[in-house]
Amino acid sequence: MEDNAAEITMKYFGQRLVGIAPVYRLKGEGKDVAPIVKVFSGTLMLFENAVSLLTAGHVVSDINAIYDNAELEVETCLLVDNLGIEAKHDHPIPFDWKSAAKAFI
Repeated sequence: MEDNAAEITMKYFGQRLVGIAPVYRLKGEGKDVAPIVKVFSGTLMLFENAVSLLTAGHVVSDINAIYDNAELEVETCLLVDNLGIEAKHDHPIPFDWKSAAKAFI
């Protein structure tokens, strides 16, 4: 792939791909142990003036399982939108997974 084509491809997909990342640890682990960050892929979609996060159904199921696991303690969930070449922000955005409306097959 030519350098220009690679840059155009990365710019296009980098502006559209969003990581969904629950941050959690085993219950009882101290803050001196690094949390687990599991990143899933998704994309943002605007439909009738509502922004939605589109991902695979198994991703929703997997993240729900992390939240429902009594042996895990979820610290936060993040949207990672700083992967593109022209990313405007250096830090992920906190996302309230528990309160978000969800539908999946």
